[in-house]
Amino acid sequence: MQQEATVTYPTLRPRSGVLVVDGYGIAIRVHRGRLVVSDGIGRERRTHELARASRKIRRLVLLGHTGYLTLEAIRWLSDVGIGFCHIDRDGRLIATSAFAGRDDPRLRRSQALAPFTGVGFELASELVRRKIRGQLQVLSSRDAKGAAAVKPLLSQLGDAASMMDIRRIEAAAAVEYWQRLASTELRFDRVSAARIPEGWGTLGQRGSGLGAGARLATNAGNAILNYCYALAEVEARLGLSAMGLDPGLGVLHTDQKARASLALDVLEPIRPEVDAWFLTFLENNTLRSNDFHETRQGNCRILAPLTHVLAETLPVWRRLAAPAAEDVARAFARDADIPVHTPLTETRRSEGRRNAGRARASRVDETTRGPQAFAMSAMNPDATERSLVERCAICGSDLPRASRRKFCDQCLPTSQLLRTEKLRAAGQQALQRMRNSGDDPAQTAVAKQKRAASSKERMLAVRAWERRHGKAHDWDRYRAEVVPILSVLTVPELVSLTGLSRHYCWQVRAGKKRLHPMHWHTVLDLAWDRGLSASDST
Repeated sequence: MQQEATVTYPTLRPRSGVLVVDGYGIAIRVHRGRLVVSDGIGRERRTHELARASRKIRRLVLLGHTGYLTLEAIRWLSDVGIGFCHIDRDGRLIATSAFAGRDDPRLRRSQALAPFTGVGFELASELVRRKIRGQLQVLSSRDAKGAAAVKPLLSQLGDAASMMDIRRIEAAAAVEYWQRLASTELRFDRVSAARIPEGWGTLGQRGSGLGAGARLATNAGNAILNYCYALAEVEARLGLSAMGLDPGLGVLHTDQKARASLALDVLEPIRPEVDAWFLTFLENNTLRSNDFHETRQGNCRILAPLTHVLAETLPVWRRLAAPAAEDVARAFARDADIPVHTPLTETRRSEGRRNAGRARASRVDETTRGPQAFAMSAMNPDATERSLVERCAICGSDLPRASRRKFCDQCLPTSQLLRTEKLRAAGQQALQRMRNSGDDPAQTAVAKQKRAASSKERMLAVRAWERRHGKAHDWDRYRAEVVPILSVLTVPELVSLTGLSRHYCWQVRAGKKRLHPMHWHTVLDLAWDRGLSASDST
């Protein structure tokens, strides 16, 4: 595996509203009213400045563990409205900024009491129901038997009598779900395929042999999935903070130290959407071995520039997390009998502009929203396509985005040779199948007539030539002068010069057949015109 110190980072600039900061010695500070961001490795440093009036980015993602972020920079980000998140090398979410949302103690008190009231049970049941429905949608297009095995668990959820029953059903659905997806293949380039460790070619099971559940990934597929989950958790945390809720007080996930349990609750119905995007990503992209780093403990980590490409999906997860966070807040607010606001989707503001048009309200499907409905917005296909990284299928080098190419300029000739060889082998297999079935196209009456006419024509030409030049042939001259030239010429050129069949010319070049002397002068004349000699064959 390629070490982290040799990674080449892309240009430091916002993409899809996301600025990714990576490397060692990271510095985020304010200078003369501008936010100055510096990162990189060793002497390869990158710097980017942001003005307060600029609205090119919505999220600042920090990947790494060395450097500093000043207090003035934190206030600058808060004033401008840029969300900040810090993700460790292993994909673990360390910290996020909190937007100054509504501050209503009654809402947080209702949230804290929810696990002990009916509100918490209803929320947990609806969250898991949405998650299982999403898993069914993912499996329905990939494994019909898997979807049939998971579907009965959805009906059992209506009979759940306690939080323990809900967690048990969710766990059973997850086990069946991931077993069906374990055989999903990852596509590496030809060079990397011989380098990757055993087990990286497929997604495998979600459980990690290193402990800590599935958090410490041991292969490339689970490392990418964990990283995407961390990005979605970022948006869940920011959305809950904007709604005035505490991301750490959950209802489905129990309270644990240094864990945002409510953010993980909101993440549950979003996970199938992340899985669907992840599976599409694997189908459409070629990975490289130096996109990943395996630690001495066996933990697989993602490296740049793949980390940057994946971070650009934050706008997708923001659109999914926003309505779910608002619906959770709505459930708590209803129990506390306080008004509900929608600062994330701005649904209520759009409803107040009926006479002026409802363009912004179209972002949320009101037919599926209710007091306990968790809207799962469809992902923007365009944003998803922009997030996909395009790689050469042979060497794995980066290709221009939206180029729709599969090979780089250096590997294109190799790919054409491989394609020709593949087509030739497929043609031979097809002919062999036809011969075995008794439907050989070479043995039809028309084919036999053509062969007979061609053979007769060639024999008449050979006899006419031998009557003028004799039947004695100088085969020593043939081996010394003609054979070296034949190795330089292609089969199509021989067909054009001699008029013989492609198969016969191929046998002549392979040394299985000899070219009749009547064709020698044609070959030697062509070699003379091109300036070729017997020594050129080497």
